[in-house]
Amino acid sequence: PLAFVWPYLSHITLWPEVWQAALTNWGCLMGYSAIQAQLDAASGLYYLGCTILSLYSYTIGAYVALEFNKETASRKPVPLGVAIGPQNTKYLLAALTGVGFLSMSVAGAMTHQTFPFYCSLTYLAVYMSQNITTMNFKEPRNIEKAYQDTTNLQQYPLLGLFLSAIIKQLLY
Repeated sequence: PLAFVWPYLSHITLWPEVWQAALTNWGCLMGYSAIQAQLDAASGLYYLGCTILSLYSYTIGAYVALEFNKETASRKPVPLGVAIGPQNTKYLLAALTGVGFLSMSVAGAMTHQTFPFYCSLTYLAVYMSQNITTMNFKEPRNIEKAYQDTTNLQQYPLLGLFLSAIIKQLLY
């Protein structure tokens, strides 16, 4: 149902990026349930963490879209990340980062992940923190570069999960 509703959400909600993130990470739940044959709290936390990583990227992308589509931006509701202003958006991104990493870390502990998973999360946390502090919303090219740098954030925890699974197979 989300796939059918998503194209219209930009007309009825101030933050369609939330729905886009929820939709694009639906595969996280499907893959987890296929492997584990169940959905538990850990799957929900992984899904929340991946959704928040996507939301981080899509919030920055809303600024890029607004900058390059100024003539059409006045006809649509302005996304929340843009509506709250640049400085508050940095706080929002920092909060998203904290909640995302907390949920991924708890999910990792619940599923007994090993060193590579936590290394990937640590690398990603440092990277995203550096991205937030150096982001300049007054420079459109700076925002566009920040967006391009964050479009594939989920690959790092996924790589950590993959390497952790290999280590667990070898050790157990």
